[in-house]
Amino acid sequence: MLLKSVLIASSLVTTSLALASPHDGHHHHDHESGAGKDDKAVGAGNPPAPAPSEGTTELPSRVDDDDDDDDVNADANTVSDFEEEFKAAKSLAGTEGKFTSVRLFSCVKPETEDEITAAFEAAVKTNTSILAGVWASGSKGIDGEMRALKKAIKEWGPKFTDLLIGVSIGSEDLYRSSEAGKKNDAGEGNSAEKIVEYIKTFRKAFENSAIAKVPVGHVDVWKSWRDSANKEVIKEVDWIGLDAYAYYDDDMDNYITNASDLLDISVEATEKAVKEATGSSKPIWLTEIGWPVSGQEWNKGVPSVKNAKYFWNDIGCRRLFNKVPTFWYILRDSNPQNKMKFAITEKDDLTKPKFDLSCPAGSDSGFDSEKPASTGPPDVDAKAGASSAKIPGALCTVLAAVVVGLVAWV
Repeated sequence: MLLKSVLIASSLVTTSLALASPHDGHHHHDHESGAGKDDKAVGAGNPPAPAPSEGTTELPSRVDDDDDDDDVNADANTVSDFEEEFKAAKSLAGTEGKFTSVRLFSCVKPETEDEITAAFEAAVKTNTSILAGVWASGSKGIDGEMRALKKAIKEWGPKFTDLLIGVSIGSEDLYRSSEAGKKNDAGEGNSAEKIVEYIKTFRKAFENSAIAKVPVGHVDVWKSWRDSANKEVIKEVDWIGLDAYAYYDDDMDNYITNASDLLDISVEATEKAVKEATGSSKPIWLTEIGWPVSGQEWNKGVPSVKNAKYFWNDIGCRRLFNKVPTFWYILRDSNPQNKMKFAITEKDDLTKPKFDLSCPAGSDSGFDSEKPASTGPPDVDAKAGASSAKIPGALCTVLAAVVVGLVAWV
């Protein structure tokens, strides 16, 4: 079955993750986590009734404008705001309308206890597939999230439930509650025990509903997945959500041309953790991945449009799109706290990409161009003294195993 490509829209990420109290949806960028993004994502290839086996390649949307810019207010997103972004994702030049799914971090409208996020209605109106999120950090619990989701099911019925490709209980909660997360002031997280409890509670609450068979997962970073203290979460989920940002791997050789090898390391470590916890394998969805177009240098990681394009071609086109469920970060920047900008579109024009989004011929991305991939030295922006030595890895082998596991899993 053809795997779909998906793009994460910034407006989605922003509103979906309730940035305001009580959900404290702010992510903080640091060297362990890719966090610091908006909380919605738009994806591609939306079938009438998306099945887990069809996968999604998504582009995470993080809203990241400087304080003196005209920031997008994530909390103020309306149905029309979301519609604009979902439609923009589907019409991106060079992608042939492949980005038709959205990842959300919460079911709840900001500043409310259990009102439905406006993103749900926008998704129904634009026929946009949804990877729904249940915010699970802090001590508030998930009752409000579940009430909002039940309201949406009642409000739109199959028009809504047929769009759900998955539900994530939490996002990077394990990382934020870890010693590394606390050291980096990453925000409030939650324990593995709580995440497992919430997953079981969620399954029980919806066991007789129209979404009873929708796959449930959790999203976190690879260093959290490899921590044996979190193995019960691995056992409980249907799929593993992996946020992978080579740019932030400053304890490794994070030069842009090493990005695919760093992805290798994170995928292999996660696969190994799953094998050790369960004795078998589970589908891995790349729930956030991307390279910044501007911002500060992070060890050997240099943000630039040129490097973002290289990352798009080398990681997205060649290895992920149409092959592995992937959420690319990001459609539009709008989080003033995040100084690293990941948006693939111009700030004032969502229809104008910052670089050519079409993939080189032979990429099997689903939107290949006729232009062949470059055979010369990588055209990248490098930091003085940065190494381009490759880190050993075998991503193709790893990803092939993931695809087989995903396609076979229904």
